[in-house]
Amino acid sequence: MTIVLQTDRLTLRRFADDDAGDLLRMESDPEMLRYVGRGPLADADAYRQHIRAKFLPYYDRPGGHGPWAIIETASGEIIGGCSLKPGPDARDAAAMGFGPDDVEIGYGLRTASWGRGYATELARALARKAFAELHALALVASVSAANAASIRVLEKAGLERVGGPISLPGDEHPSFKYALSKQRFDAQVLARAKGA
Repeated sequence: MTIVLQTDRLTLRRFADDDAGDLLRMESDPEMLRYVGRGPLADADAYRQHIRAKFLPYYDRPGGHGPWAIIETASGEIIGGCSLKPGPDARDAAAMGFGPDDVEIGYGLRTASWGRGYATELARALARKAFAELHALALVASVSAANAASIRVLEKAGLERVGGPISLPGDEHPSFKYALSKQRFDAQVLARAKGA
């Protein structure tokens, strides 16, 4: 098990073939994928193939980007997935205006873990990782305009909305681009240090 990041309550690690069943159970809940623009895969074998084709290749690439399993440290259970990807790797990179020096943040938690502050804790930790380890010039995200909870999480992590709504092919609701520049992140860190 390769641990990528730890917070007070969460551990991020690389995905493995054995995670296929957990992903199927989580994503079979329609609420988890409500704003993602896709449905669950057919079965555990389809998730296993997805892990092998889409997740594992990131771990062989330089740069430290990737998709990771979110583990609730206290229970040891997988409660979601997250990622930091190069901007151009994003599903709708061109439409969202993500550039080569951007790092896209993504996350999803099982519904049983909502409302506990995990997403905010995670987003803040991923922001620190993006700037300190991945040398991002900006952290970016695409979020459905209808997903008020995820918008709040991004804003608590310091990201701000850039521009107006963007209609993406196949999505029911328009999306917003959110971003946090390295300069703004550094200023926020300095302000918190002075306030401490």
